[in-house]
Amino acid sequence: MATITFIARRSLIAGHIEGEQVVFELPLSRASANRSPRRFFEEAKSLSGRRMTRLMHREDRRSLQTPPFRDESLRAQIVEFLDSVAAGEVWTLDLYGTPSSPDLPQAFIIQGDYNETLVDQTGFWRYTWQAVEA
Repeated sequence: MATITFIARRSLIAGHIEGEQVVFELPLSRASANRSPRRFFEEAKSLSGRRMTRLMHREDRRSLQTPPFRDESLRAQIVEFLDSVAAGEVWTLDLYGTPSSPDLPQAFIIQGDYNETLVDQTGFWRYTWQAVEA
């Protein structure tokens, strides 16, 4: 189980107050420790063939996905989390730690929209999203 920490802002569930820090555990089926680096750069090439590359910045991206689940309270918590960080708010992910014993929390910003998928007609849901290290 991974531990996610964020500030509740949108789609609040019962008992949560806007601006309150929320910590919850989330099962992830895809949250590899592998990063997908992406460079943003300008490249110029002279007539003689010499190249000059100017690196603007680079970002490390991660793909995250929950396994199929059926728990409605977990579903509400995930929607609160994803909606609360949708405007670029920073949140932390600790892949191997617990709320009482953190391991290596890392700061992220969500990138793009998340996918909410009904896996089958029995009511199992799956969430997928992309994140960039902050």
